[in-house]
Amino acid sequence: MSEDNYLKEEFDQRLHTDPALFDFLQAGSLDGIWYWDIERPENEWMSPRFWELFGYDPATKKHLASEWQEMIDPDDLLVAIDNFHKHCADPSHPYDQIVRYRHRDGSTVWVRCRGIAIRDQNGKPIRMLGAHNDLTQVMRLKQELAQAIESLKIREHEARSILENSPDTIARYDRNCRRIYVNPAFVALADGGAAALLGKKPSEIPGGANAEVYENKIHEVFATGENSQFELKWLGKDGNEICSHIRLTPEFDPAGNITTVLGIGRDISEMNEYRNELKRKNAEKTRFLAAAGHDMRQPVAAATLLVEALKLTAPNREQHKLIERLDQSTHILSKMLERLLDISKFDAGLIKPQITSFKLGEVAKWLDQNFTHAALDKQLRFRLFFPDSESLTVRTDIGLLQSVLMNLVSNAIKFTARGGILVSARLRGDSVLMQVWDTGIGIPEADIAHIFDEFYQVGNPQRSREAGLGLGLSICQRALSVLGCELICRSRLGHGSVFQFSLPLSSIQTEADPLPVDDDTDEIPFKGKNAILVEDDLIVAQAMASLLELMGMKIRCFHNAEDTMSEADIEHTDYYIVDYMLGGGQNGIQLLNQLRQKRGKSINAVLVTGDTSTNLIRQAEHFDWPVLHKPVSISKLISKLRLQEEESF
Repeated sequence: MSEDNYLKEEFDQRLHTDPALFDFLQAGSLDGIWYWDIERPENEWMSPRFWELFGYDPATKKHLASEWQEMIDPDDLLVAIDNFHKHCADPSHPYDQIVRYRHRDGSTVWVRCRGIAIRDQNGKPIRMLGAHNDLTQVMRLKQELAQAIESLKIREHEARSILENSPDTIARYDRNCRRIYVNPAFVALADGGAAALLGKKPSEIPGGANAEVYENKIHEVFATGENSQFELKWLGKDGNEICSHIRLTPEFDPAGNITTVLGIGRDISEMNEYRNELKRKNAEKTRFLAAAGHDMRQPVAAATLLVEALKLTAPNREQHKLIERLDQSTHILSKMLERLLDISKFDAGLIKPQITSFKLGEVAKWLDQNFTHAALDKQLRFRLFFPDSESLTVRTDIGLLQSVLMNLVSNAIKFTARGGILVSARLRGDSVLMQVWDTGIGIPEADIAHIFDEFYQVGNPQRSREAGLGLGLSICQRALSVLGCELICRSRLGHGSVFQFSLPLSSIQTEADPLPVDDDTDEIPFKGKNAILVEDDLIVAQAMASLLELMGMKIRCFHNAEDTMSEADIEHTDYYIVDYMLGGGQNGIQLLNQLRQKRGKSINAVLVTGDTSTNLIRQAEHFDWPVLHKPVSISKLISKLRLQEEESF
């Protein structure tokens, strides 16, 4: 195309005659223009925009080359001078480079500096016209991009290093469930190396039913786009079984389409072995506790019954004091055994909350009745802070709540030598925050994490019996867990502790149920009543018989089911008190079933036992007669017998 055009000639003329056009061009498309006298190199004209780019007022700058030479990067200046000489010697060599200038604020300004030499009629350079373009933003983005790329390279290297060195097996699958990547840990499990695994489906290598399950799971992830976790068992190269926990994760392209599925398998064989060993040890612990508890309960049961019998013998003053001391000792042992029984019930999963609504004021009254005197006996202050107790109703299991508060407040009194105990109930949103504060000895920070463990006791290396078995807080935690609550402890050594948990408010503040009161009756006469006692432990049998005879019963004792059933007219009596574990071929529940069958109608009976195993506790839920664990509270025994008698009418 010809360069000659009337518009170009017209534009050239106007550019020479109209300064406004030149200003428009240099302001609109350039970041500065310079015009240099090569013959007198100190003289150089720079446009206002030239200086504004570097943060200077053009009015303060002179049209001298030295003005800008102080601002340019020294290395870039050498490059520019070299290009200048080459351009002067050869017009085809471009004077074009990117250089760095120091801005007035100290920052760096990147400039593309281009120029063209103006020559005389002999071709000698006499002037040079140049233009600047600001590339600072571009260069910064370029630097950031380079840094990002380098960071990605580092991360990619780290990720690949993790993949290559991970002990977990890692594989990537395409839509046909074929492997397109396997890491060294995966390769180590199979013969033939990576070549034998890549391009193959799980159903092809290693094959088998579990491999098909794995493959189906991959298809599910492709279909749903959701993660999948499961466990599978394989046979390793050595023939040993490997149990793997597998996680499948979908991988997406930028458009959101699933392209591959990443599978990560972790060998949990050792963990399963450890888990099974832990279960075995827990089972051994449970069996030991059940056996030890049974052996302990028999003499304690006899002692408890004998103490109750002594109370009915009209003792003199001195004898009464001795009986009271005996009663305190057996009470401590009984409480310890109750804790073991509570743990067994939680282990058996038989604690089912019975949720009811009741006013906080009832809780405050119950606490005052049960703990004020115990605190005063130790000269401790016992305060209750229930500001909204009469207007607030909570929903929970009353019995479990009482058990928790009984443990926490008893502990607070036990481990506080001076000061006092505060039990508070504060409204917190839609719940009530229950707190038990004390000014006691406090708990070392290292022990806080363990205080809810079974049999863990702080500061009781000699296992003093007054400190209990170390089960109270464990029972509290389990009880609150059943209620969906969390028990939290804060403590300062030497200053005291606070235990807290939250209870949900009842959504409807109506008349609430009152807290239950103990239905233990001190003494209920059984004059003229007949009872059959079947107990294989002679001492317990004698103690129980003595006590019931003092209460007016006529007792016949047997030591096993066979002797009992051989007795004439055995089915005609008022009550049956039967031990579950009997000598001979039958247990107590089998005996009661035979007696009921022989009588042809229901019988009033109570099963007693020293067995606290989870199996028996679960079975007892389905027995037709109530079960009491030794040592038996005589008032509870009487209550159970009377209740059956009332229901039979």
